[in-house]
Amino acid sequence: MSSIGPISPIMVKTIHVLSILLLFCSCLFAGCTSGGKSRELGKPAAPSSANSAPVMVNVFDAQPTASASSGDLLIPAAISV
Repeated sequence: MSSIGPISPIMVKTIHVLSILLLFCSCLFAGCTSGGKSRELGKPAAPSSANSAPVMVNVFDAQPTASASSGDLLIPAAISV
């Protein structure tokens, strides 16, 4: 048996490209053969449970301070749960 020498950089690049191509084709095949299980229009993304209570959310308007420079970013609203 003869030993295989070091792998050339071109071979390494080829292996990477083929690996990425195989991953892409596998994802494409899985997506195309999913049987049309995508969401239908007008239906909620997740089924809602009749037992769950709505979550209370308090929203406060953010007010810029007098000392803030014009370059400071202002978050439009803060959410408190």
